[in-house]
Amino acid sequence: MARIRRPSPLVIAALTAVMTAGCTPLLDGFVYAGLPYGAGTSAQGYLYRQCTDYAAQAEEALGTSPSLLQNLGDAGQWPVAAAREGVAVDNVPAVGAVAVIPGNPGHVAVVVSEDTDGDTPGYELKGMNYAGRGEEDDQVSALPGRYTTFIHFERTHP
Repeated sequence: MARIRRPSPLVIAALTAVMTAGCTPLLDGFVYAGLPYGAGTSAQGYLYRQCTDYAAQAEEALGTSPSLLQNLGDAGQWPVAAAREGVAVDNVPAVGAVAVIPGNPGHVAVVVSEDTDGDTPGYELKGMNYAGRGEEDDQVSALPGRYTTFIHFERTHP
């Protein structure tokens, strides 16, 4: 796969600014100071260190209205819940969209960059808890792959 371009400075700044009670920002995300995996609920209504909590915080930092991100359910429920709120949902990846692996509970991550220089388009995703340990993760993927649905919160920004 070709070289992945770094996210724009705006995306990096937004992701590093992500904070909720008990969280401290890091360069590529955040750490839950003193909170074990799943110990507490964020302002958006998700358990700390879950993929849904990370994606909601990241999307809010990128400019999505908090009201569109609250209590969307488990990751696999996000597409239906977001569509009910009028957010576009399809199978086309885009920077700033939330990528969804369907299922119960499913998984979500934020698409932060795209490589258009290579033969196969590649995308960088940022998320949390992909491996089930409550840790931040970065993935590079030829989308859609396992991520078959994309929620376009980025289209709701003013």
